[in-house]
This record gives sequence, structure tokens and C-alpha cells, in this order.
Amino acid sequence: MRRYIILSINIAILLCVYSCQTSQKKSDASKAKKIVREFSEAMNRVDYDVFKKYLKEGAVWHYRGKTFEWTPDSENRVQSTWKRAFPDHEYRIELMFANRDTVTVLYTYTGTHTDTILGIPPTGNQIAVPEMVIFRLEDGLIAEQWVVFDEHLLRRQLNAD
Repeated sequence: MRRYIILSINIAILLCVYSCQTSQKKSDASKAKKIVREFSEAMNRVDYDVFKKYLKEGAVWHYRGKTFEWTPDSENRVQSTWKRAFPDHEYRIELMFANRDTVTVLYTYTGTHTDTILGIPPTGNQIAVPEMVIFRLEDGLIAEQWVVFDEHLLRRQLNAD
């Protein structure tokens, strides 16, 4: 898993270097970063209206080698589930790189575990877990994302491993 995270970080750095090549690319990248930043803030609040505003119809997300349909309803369900388990949850942006319509974000996901998640009963433990997400936009909307989340570290922090 760590190799995958390191590879993702290297990809993010390459995307950043590439994005610095022309002013048009910078303009596109700035718009894409603004959208992803607003979407990330909405994940913290579980803001359905923002999910609906920025998720393109037919959007998909990739996690652990699988592809899933990604709609405002599915995003709202996922974030509501995590918010219930970690009421003080926060996706804190540590790094953000953009190249035209692609934005890579390194988050630290934090919160206090107060309800069952992933079959793990509440522990009261505080967690801080890195998460890497690559977003691809089309026509000013988020069309695709790839997620790398250190679930093993989360389980260790919740004393579940």
C-alpha cells in the first residue's frame, strides 16, 4: 500500500511540473483547483447541493481496483456514513497540484470515532489518515476520481488490526 501511495505522490509531482508549462494550462488548472477545493469543503459539511453542482452526470470513481458510479446521492451517502462515524471529520488539504483538467490532492482525514464504521464499533479514538485523490474534470464538472486511502492505518488507529 505504501508503494502505491509513494507512486501516487510521484505522479502528483510530475503533474505539477507539467502544469507549469503554459499560461493557458495555468488558467485551466486554477479553475479546476477552485472547483476541487469547493468540493472538498463540501465533503466536510456533507453538502448535497455542492455535490449536485459539481458532479458530472455519468461520473465514476475508482477505489481498490474497482470502478463505481458516482452521483450526488452516492457521494452524500458515503460522506454521511463517515460523518456519522466521525462527527468532527475533516478532509484537510495538505497538497494540491493541477494540470489542465486534472487535480491531485493529498488530504489528511481526521476525526473522532463515535459510531461503527467498516464493521468496527466505536472506540473514541482520534484518527489521522492520509488520502490521495486524483480528480478529472470535463466541462467544469468532476467526471472521475481515483482514491488511495490507507485503510490499514485507519484500522490500526482504531485498534482493529
